Amino acid sequence: MLSLGTRIRRTRRLAGFSQRALASLLGVTHGTVGHWETNRSPPSARMLVEFSRLTGVDLHWLVFGQPHVNKAALPSEAMRNMNRSAK
Repeated sequence: MLSLGTRIRRTRRLAGFSQRALASLLGVTHGTVGHWETNRSPPSARMLVEFSRLTGVDLHWLVFGQPHVNKAALPSEAMRNMNRSAK
């Protein structure tokens, strides 16, 4: 699984932002963005939400590295199988 820093870096690049441009939009320094991307320090929850909003990336994927699964939208059989495998 990709680290949080790697997910941030890849998403930033795909969205077409430089570290400086993203930092300016988020109100932090480009060094701070660099620290996030190298896993030296994690962004705050507020920064993760704002980053997700700016780049259009799924917040759940950004934080956990896995897509969000809406269990309510799954057919009942699939949900039963998920519940069994979680035990």
